[in-house]
Parts: sequence; structure tokens; C-alpha cells
Amino acid sequence: HGGKIKDNQLELVFENAKLIVPPLIHDREQIWNLINSMPVEVRDDGVIRENQTAQFTKNKEAEDMSEMTGEKFLKMIESLPPPKSKSPEEIEKEKNEADINAALRQWMNKEIEANALLRKLISYDGWSVPVSEEAFFLSLENNQVPPLLFSENDGVKRLFVFTGAEAQKSYLGGKGAYFISSSGADLFGSMDGQFDFICINPESDMAISYGREHFAMLREMSAAVKIERRLVDLRAGKVDDNSIWADIRNYQNYILPVKYDETGSSAGVPFAPDAQNRKLLPVFTAEDYFFAFQNDYFNSGEGNELKIVRPVKLNGAALFEQILKMNLDGIVFNCAGGGKPVAFMPQIAQLILNSSV
Repeated sequence: HGGKIKDNQLELVFENAKLIVPPLIHDREQIWNLINSMPVEVRDDGVIRENQTAQFTKNKEAEDMSEMTGEKFLKMIESLPPPKSKSPEEIEKEKNEADINAALRQWMNKEIEANALLRKLISYDGWSVPVSEEAFFLSLENNQVPPLLFSENDGVKRLFVFTGAEAQKSYLGGKGAYFISSSGADLFGSMDGQFDFICINPESDMAISYGREHFAMLREMSAAVKIERRLVDLRAGKVDDNSIWADIRNYQNYILPVKYDETGSSAGVPFAPDAQNRKLLPVFTAEDYFFAFQNDYFNSGEGNELKIVRPVKLNGAALFEQILKMNLDGIVFNCAGGGKPVAFMPQIAQLILNSSV
């Protein structure tokens, strides 16, 4: 008979043995169809399930289900046909998980810089966060984010988060658990005084953590990733409602590069690289992108042009008001640093300023 199912975990009790099937990741549909075809008594928490309608058809792999043993059951699973081809979404999810795990291992081997890793972590949308069983089902009923589980030792609260199945397996060791999914921008952007540490992939070779002293940095980068995605959406015409204009206007951490001469006096702004020599104003949403531009600009072969470029932080209202006063051919967000440059005509500034706050 079957025991309680927890995240697809099942106990199969035979005459002289018990087989525990861990949470299923692959071939779920095939394995559950096989299990449901067995003429057994199913119990949930010891209570016999009503209206059991197990349909059983004999085949070569299951000659006599009435004499099923754990060994026979495992052989039957091994004899299942190959799974159906994966959907593009599943392939993309697995690729993204492999990429983020590779980045963590690169960090452990000192092959990637801290800011590059941070951006990858926050840009990753496949995070799994453990919650209690009760909170998990309440969240489904209420469509709300449930309270997150954390470990508390000597008054230190640690939130455990996972990049996916590989990391979960290292930590859980076959035990069942409940998880909710989260984007990195939402997860890391919510870090405040509730926890002391956020621990990534504990009990694995990809385990790292950020302490409370890093939380402001996590929130700032999360806000940058969110606004970068909003800019990409606006450029692509994905304007579902007016909130996108207000979001871009209300962002607080735009960076405008400003040139300075040897005396420390401001000498105008540099322009983004352009084969047509247009006056394209470079604007950045985060410091890592600005510093990449600063380095590229200093090392460029621009004759006698000033090489001293410093960051000036502006909120959205101040930035777009300044843009309206400048003689420009366009604006380019994040034209350096490996991100996706996003360009607009300068008239976009007025549309953004006209949005509601």
C-alpha cells in the first residue's frame, strides 16, 4: 500500500520490505502511471483512499503484480521507455541552472569577479526557496508568498536558497520538502533585517553566503536588474500599462558619466561609441556597467580628448529633465559591460516625465 505523498515521494510496502521512492524529478508521468496501475490498497496518512479505481493491464514487464517485490519494481522502472523529448522551456531551464552553477564554481576557483557573480545571481530566475508544508498549501489557496523557512542557531537566522535540483539533492539527501520559485531580483531585493545571512546551495560544492552587511548591495543590484528589464520591454514595445513609464522615471540610481579636466572642473559629457559619430548620451543603471565604460573610455584612442570620467548619480526625474536641455541624437543605456544596450530617441525623456509618479 502507498504512504503519504510529499512532493512525489512515496512509500511502497511489500510483504517483507519497504521501498521509499524519493521525490521524482524525471519520468514522473510514466512512473506514476505504473504505480497507479498496481492493484494495491492506497492509504494517505494511514487512511484508506476512497473510490480506488486501479486499472491493471498485464504486460511483459509486469507478469504478476500480485507477487510484486521491491526488486521487481525497480527492474520495471529501469525497463521504462525513454522519456518524451523535453520542451524548449525545460531545455532553457536546465541550461540556465547549469550556467548559474558553473558561475558559482568559477567563483570558488577565483575565476570570476564578485560583481560579475552578483549580477548573474540576481539575473537568474530559477531560485527555489524552502517553505513549510502548511505555508505552501496556504500560499496556493491565497495566491500569496508564504513565510520563508530559515535556520536559527545561537540567534543567527540563515535563509537557505537553491539554484535547482542538483543543489537541493546535495542538501536534502532524498528527503521530501516544499519549495516556492522566485526570480533573483525579487529574492535578493527583499533582503532586509529579517535574516542575518542568505545561504546559497548549502551542503554543496557551490555553497556561498551573503551577510547582513551585503544586503544593501543586493537590493541595489536587484533594483538595477529590474529597471534594465523594464527598459528592454519599453524598447520592444511591451507596454501593458502606464506603470512602465513611472517605473523608469522613479528609478533612483541612474549614472551619468561626466568628463573633468586636470583642474577638476567639469568639461561636459562623453558620448557613446558610434560608427556614425552621433551624439549618443551614455547612461548606466549600475556601477559595474559604468566602470566598464570608464575603463573602455580611458583606453580608447580618442586623440587628446580628456580621459577623466567620473560618475554622477541622478534619479530619473533629474536625469530626464537634464536630457531635455541637451542637444542629443539619442540616449543609450548600458553601452558597456556586457549587458544589452538599449537606445532611444531623446524625445523619450518627455514621455517619461509626463508619467504619473
